[in-house]
Amino acid sequence: TFLPMGGQEYVTNDKGEFAGFYLLKHTPRSNQIYVFARRDERKLAAAAKIFKGKDSELEIELTEAVTLTGQITDPNGNPIPTANMYVILCDDLWGAFVDIGGEYKDIAIDSSGSYEIRLLPPGCFYEIVARAPGYGRRTLEVGTWDKSKKRIQLDTIILPPANLSVSGVVVDEKGIYVPHTYIEWEGEGQPYQDQPIQTDERGNFTIEKLCDGTITITATVYDKNEQLDKYEQIDAKVGEKDVKVAVEKTIQVCPIGPKLPSLMGKELPEFKDLGLNINKGKIKDKMLLICFWDMNNQASRHCVRKLVHMFEELKRRDIVVVSVYASKIDKKSLADLVKKYDIPFP
Repeated sequence: TFLPMGGQEYVTNDKGEFAGFYLLKHTPRSNQIYVFARRDERKLAAAAKIFKGKDSELEIELTEAVTLTGQITDPNGNPIPTANMYVILCDDLWGAFVDIGGEYKDIAIDSSGSYEIRLLPPGCFYEIVARAPGYGRRTLEVGTWDKSKKRIQLDTIILPPANLSVSGVVVDEKGIYVPHTYIEWEGEGQPYQDQPIQTDERGNFTIEKLCDGTITITATVYDKNEQLDKYEQIDAKVGEKDVKVAVEKTIQVCPIGPKLPSLMGKELPEFKDLGLNINKGKIKDKMLLICFWDMNNQASRHCVRKLVHMFEELKRRDIVVVSVYASKIDKKSLADLVKKYDIPFP
């Protein structure tokens, strides 16, 4: 099968050959496409890369597949057998659901909350997402770069209860309540939103079945012609009862800014504004790779992990890697992230 946005599954003939046509309805930003292959009864799998827009003849070598195991519990250690899980293959700029013939669509979870994810190709990076009715969701990040590890025991996934709420009111720039405003929300580890809710006749709303933490609330107002009119986004602590959302921003098309002059062939500016202390003597005549990242962004996290994996090879090629955290963060939290991802570059 092909990823991302594949779905069509092909079966090889007696000579192990197959031919497939892959039509992208929505083009991902990355030009890489994966071909996933597996042999169930022999526990073999492989993932091969091709590039969109090019016909390819591939020779795919199946190797022993990776199996992931673990357990899902609540904060008290009680198993959650009603949980469901799915697997996402992560590329530089996209993530795609792994669903080879339904293999990962319904991952079996027994009465002890234990699960087993089979037939994953090695040499890839995955996100394992778990959720359950009445609980939030959690994501584990798993790299299968070490091809000698064929069975990987994952950390226990602890799902927080979703038994809290947020309530408030939507008003306009004059402080007058706005009825029938569409309310959407999202938050790290929160249950997925089924559909938007609307404020009542007095602009009131309540968002239920949330976990402890923070959510981002988006309020959108439509005019009488059902066209987007105004919106506002605010962060709210789960449990708040008097959130006030003032929809003052008018939706409009932003003009494209002026094109900035190219720095190609010119001396780079100072790095102090980026919070970097770089000795220019150490990077003289070398290539400099600056990575701006944010741990709350999936593609960003994946790129940092990939740079960590490639660091020694880049070093051998005289490529200096530095990173800049692009969101607000305190020094301790940043140090914890550097330790968590084992980042060897400044």
